[in-house]
Amino acid sequence: MSQWGQFDCSERICAAAMAESQVPYPYDAATITSLKASLSEPRFATYLTKAAGNEHFAFALYLYNAKLAKSFLFPLSVAEVTLRNAVDGVLRQLHGDE
Repeated sequence: MSQWGQFDCSERICAAAMAESQVPYPYDAATITSLKASLSEPRFATYLTKAAGNEHFAFALYLYNAKLAKSFLFPLSVAEVTLRNAVDGVLRQLHGDE
């Protein structure tokens, strides 16, 4: 176990975690450089700061954030459809089926 408690941020573990929703491939130095450029240095810097400079842990945090955002997708979708249907119902009562 690393200094991050339950997180073992070895390259192999983080590569497996990051590849959860994609075809697995190794996160070597060139891949990490490419990912950082794709995310933008300022955006990745946020995660890198929280990870005290540990790039592998920063990618684990980025993945956690992506999973968290994904977890809100379905409930927000249901709320949006429910609200839209409620507004439609009220408008139909007020204005008919025009």
